[in-house]
Order: sequence, then structure tokens, then C-alpha cells
Amino acid sequence: MIDALRDDVASGVPVVDVWQRFEVSGFIARALARAASYGDLYRILRDNGMPIGFRPTDVARWAAEGKISKAEVGEIFGLQDSEIDPFIRCMDFCRRKLAPAGSRNNMSVPEGDIMGRQRRSQRNVGTLEQIA
Repeated sequence: MIDALRDDVASGVPVVDVWQRFEVSGFIARALARAASYGDLYRILRDNGMPIGFRPTDVARWAAEGKISKAEVGEIFGLQDSEIDPFIRCMDFCRRKLAPAGSRNNMSVPEGDIMGRQRRSQRNVGTLEQIA
């Protein structure tokens, strides 16, 4: 039974599930899923047909708008302090440049402390398609 649990966690599926609900930090998710970067966490979501609860561009926008701190951005994606500002600038630039004119990517920040301490009603963020 322990081996089955170990294999399940190593697949990354349960790890990215709780990561996308802000219940575990990017540092922990990356370590458990043996992911070299946050991009690997998104690959696990894609490869397993799992919904994406938040995208890097969403999180960068939240930080640029002052809705979350830069430290929270680092915690969400498992970034080192020196990587946070360039990440926010790059993702915010991409969001603005790549978004079609008049598009509405209005995914909002869950209420409460971003890393898993939001109200129970806010835990299932859902996909962008469900929110829009």
C-alpha cells in the first residue's frame, strides 16, 4: 500500500491537484513531483488532461496589481528571490502582448491568504473557461 501511494505521488497527479488549489507551495510540489521547474508541473496537468486553475500570467497580473505579494509569487511557483521580479515582468509582458484585443482574461485572486488558507467556498478555483 505504501508503494502504491509512493507511485501515485511520484506520478505528480495528486501533487499538482493540491498545488493548483494553493494548498501546497511550488517548492513542495516541485520536490514531490520531481519537477525541475514550474513548467514541469503544468506538463503534468496537460499530460493528464487536468484543468488549469491558474496560469503564470494570471499570477503575474495579480502581483502587478498588488493583489498578492512578490513573495507569494515565488512561493506559488517555487522561484528563488532573484527570479521573482524578472518572472513577473516577463509574464505580465506576455499577458499584455499575447492577449487578443478586447479579450477578457479576468481570473480573480481567491479570497484570503493565497497559499491554501482561503475560505472553503473558494478552494475549487476551476478552469479559465468556467470562470469567464
